[in-house]
Amino acid sequence: MEARKMAAILATIINKTDKNDARGIAEALRVGHFRECVHRSDEAMEIRSVLHMRQTLVEEKTHVVNSLKGHLKVYGIKLTKKAGKNFRLQVEEAVKELSPKVQRVIKSLLNVMDSLNTEIKALDKEIEELAKNDEDVQLLQTIDGVGPITALSFKAEIDDIRRFKDSRNVAAYLGLTPSQYSSGETKKQGGISKKDQSERATYLWKQQQSY
Repeated sequence: MEARKMAAILATIINKTDKNDARGIAEALRVGHFRECVHRSDEAMEIRSVLHMRQTLVEEKTHVVNSLKGHLKVYGIKLTKKAGKNFRLQVEEAVKELSPKVQRVIKSLLNVMDSLNTEIKALDKEIEELAKNDEDVQLLQTIDGVGPITALSFKAEIDDIRRFKDSRNVAAYLGLTPSQYSSGETKKQGGISKKDQSERATYLWKQQQSY
């Protein structure tokens, strides 16, 4: 069964005990008020692993770059460019007048950043290869603004599209539907719920925001 759905049901129990939780689960199973847990295919798990690793490396790179900027800020050095192609050259030029010890620290951080860049580029090539050999992903990329990462994210998250009744169910599953509040005659519609906070769903939410 899907843990998130069951947790929402158990949250309605006033007296929270293991015994009451067990009774609540049993009652939900008896009346069929639960969702089956989805077992993803090997292909979907492989895609998720690659995307997760890339996201992890990108976050690590961001941390290193912020650390670099923080070190330089202490010495009154403010970089004008983002961490792009000439970032290392810009940093090395900026620290020429600093002490050798500080320069060694900066160089170590730059080396870590370069290593992360190399790994990210390798994963990007792998992602391009996965996308190129998948007809579903190729079809998704015919949509304006949808690249290989977004397309693969969608496929990895949905896996078997046949388990959904229609596109509205798909959007709700990904948390891309507006939140709603209804009480009596009052009906309010809020922003995107973003119920699913996974990395794949985040890619898709950002894609939707671009339209």
